[in-house]
Amino acid sequence: MTEAILSMVRAGLGVTVAAAWAIGPELAAKRVAAVRLGPNGFRRRWLAALRRPRRGRQPDYVLEFIRLLSSEVAPARFSLARQPARAGRAATGS
Repeated sequence: MTEAILSMVRAGLGVTVAAAWAIGPELAAKRVAAVRLGPNGFRRRWLAALRRPRRGRQPDYVLEFIRLLSSEVAPARFSLARQPARAGRAATGS
């Protein structure tokens, strides 16, 4: 999908809103231009929803994925210690 959208932008058929990391190669090659939205850019709040485990705790692979996000992606934004925002929903990022 991203490639199709970028093809339209390169052809002068429109504009798109995309994360810089998603269009990095296009920006580096100067095939498209970036314009910051607002003085500080545009931020989104990301959440992860997990299905409540049938028994006990989340499987190890799920906990390891959350640990990876916590340590590598955005350490200040993720935490395993956070409590679910509502029943059946676990918020793991902001």
